Amino acid sequence: MKYILICTLLLLFSCQSNNNLRFKQAQPQMLKSSSTINPNFIGTFVIKNDTVTLSQNQINDKAIDSHLIIKNWGNYMFINEKDGDYFKLSVAKISKYLNEEKIDLIFPYSEKFDEIINSSKLDMNNLNIDSINTEIEQSYSHNYDIRFYVDTANIYIDDINFNQLQQLLIADKAFYQSVTRLK
Repeated sequence: MKYILICTLLLLFSCQSNNNLRFKQAQPQMLKSSSTINPNFIGTFVIKNDTVTLSQNQINDKAIDSHLIIKNWGNYMFINEKDGDYFKLSVAKISKYLNEEKIDLIFPYSEKFDEIINSSKLDMNNLNIDSINTEIEQSYSHNYDIRFYVDTANIYIDDINFNQLQQLLIADKAFYQSVTRLK
């Protein structure tokens, strides 16, 4: 049974879903929350097989409030959804050129989290979340100083600056989902 738990945890950490990052504060911290959605993003969209409608102050039937915080920045909209004491972040990005429009939904991620988790030298007989977090804490370096910890489902970040957040949104690292506008 213990072997199954160990294998499950290792599989979980090596295959972290790109939407498993959680932030202590709504991101980016430097921007003020908005009570309205950027007009560029108002409309009806298809994301995978789901239809999503954004109006001036709600996404589908969910109103902007303390559990759904929107931050607008140029052609970006940061969507922070409360999940317990932390926020799930997704970022919508719109690019327009002549009559063409490209919209992406971005889920921040970094392979460096996996590298740190996977490079941790763990005692396989005493594997638990605390030992993983201790190994992660000991592996911090000056060139990648985002402090994070894990549990069985998520990676948590308590403090992050805008430059570090941008690193989590890099195109070849983050998960990009194409979005189609219906109207």
